[in-house]
Amino acid sequence: SVELRAFHKHVFGANSEGTRLKVPMELISIKAEASVRTEDGTVFKESFEVFARNEATMPDAEEIMGEVAGFASDMQALLDASTIEEYYFGPVLLEGEAVFSVFEKNLISSPGLIAHRRNVRRVAGGVGLAPISGSAQGGSAVSFDARLDRRIIDAKLSISNHPGMTAYAGQPLLGHYMVDADGVMPPQSLQLVENGILKGFLSSRVPMPGTNGSTGSNRFG
Repeated sequence: SVELRAFHKHVFGANSEGTRLKVPMELISIKAEASVRTEDGTVFKESFEVFARNEATMPDAEEIMGEVAGFASDMQALLDASTIEEYYFGPVLLEGEAVFSVFEKNLISSPGLIAHRRNVRRVAGGVGLAPISGSAQGGSAVSFDARLDRRIIDAKLSISNHPGMTAYAGQPLLGHYMVDADGVMPPQSLQLVENGILKGFLSSRVPMPGTNGSTGSNRFG
């Protein structure tokens, strides 16, 4: 199946500091979904999606058709792939979309590198803080609020946030913004992880452990 979605709107905001916001928001997406069933009855479902901020940055029809054809070819290859029967325990090399998926689920999905508050709950003899693993939204990421200035990933990796970056290596970036939903202008560069060491979190105006203020990261949406 193929699905086309598009929206164009403006978000207005105001606060007691005198900040007035009018932020245009627009997005176009084309999503293709497919499923295959193997001989043993196992069903694999995958999806492929193309995003653009507006019609001017949308890939042409020929390019999209080529991407969808490649997606269909990958699904056929998955159907024809042989099953690994031998038990394997060892390193795995990730590439392509798998790299993004692992990064997003373990570091970016709340809480991860996003500052958050643990819920207060009733415990025997009074109240206490809820566990820090998982997220309020049911995500699988783990909180790092006790790991500030400690290693969380390989020393070869560093992570920084660049909210104002409009393109990278010629590829338009959809997530760039100049001001967040709280009326805070984020720094153009924010180091979150340096050589594997956690240096900070993305935060909003809400006071959070391990933060000294907002990093302008309360996104609209």
